[in-house]
Amino acid sequence: MQLRLTAMGLLFWFANCVTVDPQGNIISKESAKPPVYTLENTPILLEWSEEDKTVPVMLAALPDETPRTFQLEDLPPVGNQGPQASGTAWAAGYLAASFHFRVHRRESQYLCSPAFIYNKLNGGRNEGIEILDALKLLKYSGCPHVDHMPYIDSDYLRQPEARALLDAPRFLISGFGRVDFADINQLKAHLLQRKVIIATFRITTNFVKLSSRTWKQPEGFAAGRHTVGIVGYDDENQVFLIQNSVGRSWGRGGLAEIPYPWLMRTTGKAYVLW
Repeated sequence: MQLRLTAMGLLFWFANCVTVDPQGNIISKESAKPPVYTLENTPILLEWSEEDKTVPVMLAALPDETPRTFQLEDLPPVGNQGPQASGTAWAAGYLAASFHFRVHRRESQYLCSPAFIYNKLNGGRNEGIEILDALKLLKYSGCPHVDHMPYIDSDYLRQPEARALLDAPRFLISGFGRVDFADINQLKAHLLQRKVIIATFRITTNFVKLSSRTWKQPEGFAAGRHTVGIVGYDDENQVFLIQNSVGRSWGRGGLAEIPYPWLMRTTGKAYVLW
């Protein structure tokens, strides 16, 4: 369980979303007022662990002519993780790895099993996993087609059967690297190289309940950390496009836009794979 310090001096337990004052006294949500987030009081906050820092930052070059708007095509359909804390498995495996093999290796029917990743890495608990752990599994073990280990949102303990273990090595990624998410041009450049950017956000209650096309800014109480895929950008409106894994009723069809400055301020870490 980890603590994070916001610019407003509030500490949040991300696992259970308990708010405490600067002296460590628990504040109930009934008596507390949610923080007011502004660009001025919300700094860019890097959350790289020491292990994350051992992974090189991958730099990408923008082409001479950069499109004003861009969105990755042929993405896997929006999925739904249900009550499991498996967002990282969906973003890194189901979305990013599936897209990579579909587009770059011509496996047009491939869909990585998020259950394979999450159930192998969660330690028998319905708790979040780290992007780096998911990427290591994708590199050294691979990920079977979802048909060989279907996702069951009520079962995070089931382990892969023989057919899944035999299929997984067919889909090994070659590598992965960190992304400098504080640099808008780097994010755009990776997208233009046809890579899903796997990003872990610090989210608030209005993100969880989002029913519009755009998450304009954080509002409400801290709601933990959640991993999604960045899949496009729009210079005209100064927004990035993300694909979530909580069903099509979230945002607009399971996707949403986030303004450039707020994406940089709510992201804690980001990776690409190849």
